[in-house]
Amino acid sequence: MQIRTISNDDFIKAHQLAGECELIVQHPIHLYRIMQIYFGNSFFIAEDAGEVAGFLLGFISQTQKDVFFVWQVGVSPRHRRKGIAASLVKSANEFAKAAGCTRVHSTVETGNSASQGLFERLGFANASFGETIEKNGKKAMPNYYGSGTDQILYELAV
Repeated sequence: MQIRTISNDDFIKAHQLAGECELIVQHPIHLYRIMQIYFGNSFFIAEDAGEVAGFLLGFISQTQKDVFFVWQVGVSPRHRRKGIAASLVKSANEFAKAAGCTRVHSTVETGNSASQGLFERLGFANASFGETIEKNGKKAMPNYYGSGTDQILYELAV
């Protein structure tokens, strides 16, 4: 398996893969293209035997310039349990540190225990703030994005 930054046509494959992942929002394809064009240095692809097995979309915050935000991590169902998501996040952490960031953030829906476990195994701490609630024994921010879902903010110092 190889982790690399996105190449020209990978945005189509990342869009399709997002559709295969039950807990990921598959955004319109043009969003993945925009991310490839403008944030391609922080859009990572996991490739296994020439096939896109996973992806990570992330970017450096423009308002908190020391924060790298992991937006989406997706792994094809047939490639799960191989450490691909962890490798993608570790690559993003390395990119963030090299770019001068001191923190990596991600938000995870309270119902996504697999992603919660991933970030917790990688040393991220629950940094939820403001008005919080407890969901499944974890502090979370209610309706944080206005989409009706509760989010846990994870943070890692890099």
